Amino acid sequence: MEWEPGSLKFYFDGQLFRTINQAPDYPMGMILNIYTDAGSGKHNEVYPKEWAIDYVRVYKKDAGYDIPKQGIKNRETGEFLSLATESDKVILSTTNENLEKWQMIPKGEYFLIKNARTNELLHNEHQKGYVEHGVVPETYYSAQWKKETVGNYTRFVNRWKPTQVIHIENNLGYLECSPIHTGAWRSQWEMID
Repeated sequence: MEWEPGSLKFYFDGQLFRTINQAPDYPMGMILNIYTDAGSGKHNEVYPKEWAIDYVRVYKKDAGYDIPKQGIKNRETGEFLSLATESDKVILSTTNENLEKWQMIPKGEYFLIKNARTNELLHNEHQKGYVEHGVVPETYYSAQWKKETVGNYTRFVNRWKPTQVIHIENNLGYLECSPIHTGAWRSQWEMID
């Protein structure tokens, strides 16, 4: 078995058997079990049953995994998400420099939006009406976002509050987090390398 961000691969006798996309990203355990009388072949009521396993190997790459650092640009204004160092608000910038680089960390079908320089996450934990940045546990649903595709753009919908979407509809100079219709360009974003 091999885990990567966003997938889980199962091998049998060294050959790839199955890949599951949107794999979980949290500590897991493994249970090996024998399913008796699975309906194939002749019925057998002889107990106890035995199952011989040579070995089981689960591994993760020592070097880690590369997650690209990208700018997130608004469809309508062309401005990039950036951190406000003097507050917990996420502001907009015309540049795509260090504070404007983000990593999309997969969490099943959701993503953490993590600043590549500070490692802070975008979240709406305190329900302030705007998107906050800061250190919160990766398990908080308030920091997990679903990517909704709208044409060639992406909307970010919060896992904890699924009516709340990242947008800049009211031109406040920072990211808002509230309901907004799918067609609003100010809620649509493009990932820029």
